[in-house]
Parts: sequence; C-alpha cells; structure tokens
Amino acid sequence: MGTKPASNTEDPMSNEPTSIEYYADLKSMAAEICEQYPDPNDDDRADRVHEDVDGSQWIIYTYRVGKVLEYSSNEPDAKEVQAMSGPDADWRKQQQVAAYMAMEQDLWECIREEDERREEEADKAAEPAAAAPVEPAS
Repeated sequence: MGTKPASNTEDPMSNEPTSIEYYADLKSMAAEICEQYPDPNDDDRADRVHEDVDGSQWIIYTYRVGKVLEYSSNEPDAKEVQAMSGPDADWRKQQQVAAYMAMEQDLWECIREEDERREEEADKAAEPAAAAPVEPAS
C-alpha cells in the first residue's frame, strides 16, 4: 500500500488525529469488510465501502477532512472532484468530496492487502505439515 510515513511531529498524547490512527481505522474497516464479504468479487463490498467511507468521522468532521487529504497517498483528479461536487459547490464541499475519493481509494488498497494476507494464511493452512524425519531402524 502506498501509505505515507507518520510524521515525526505527531504527538501521541495530543487529540490531533494522526496518520497512524487514519491507517489503523482503514485497516480495521478492511478487515471487517473482508470478514463479512470474503469473496473479492462480491458486489456488496462496494456498497459497504461507500457506507463506511461516507459515514466515517474522517469525512463527516471538517477538520479530519483536511487530515485525510494530508495523510492519503491518493490524490483525486480535480476535474472529477468538481464534477462530483456539483456546479454550485463551495470549497468546503469540494474538499469533502476530494477527501471521500482519496479515502475510498485508501480503503480499497487496504482491502486488497487484507485479501492477500488472508489468501496467504489459507495457503499456509492448506500445506501439509512437514513430516518429522524418520530415523532409520538399526
């Protein structure tokens, strides 16, 4: 995943939302989605991604919207943001739409990583246990 490293200036004792918190939230959402919809081709996944991002504190609260844009490695296309925001949208609405689009991409990246992790885990579980060496009879 193309995550940005946590800033050295982030104070874990402050109430300031951090990139670590942002990506932890995304990974938690991804794990829940993959648990509920284990089939990567399940169309309901997209609905759940939309619901989770749209209802997230990172999108609802104006201050956190700015943090999404700061922490995300995904930068939405400006023309697409303007088109989705509507012709009469102010900068706040455009910023919120941009954050939504960035967070949605971040979540999909986390879901892909979670799918890969689960697939590797399943492959390991399916491998036959290594047989203990047999000592030759004397």
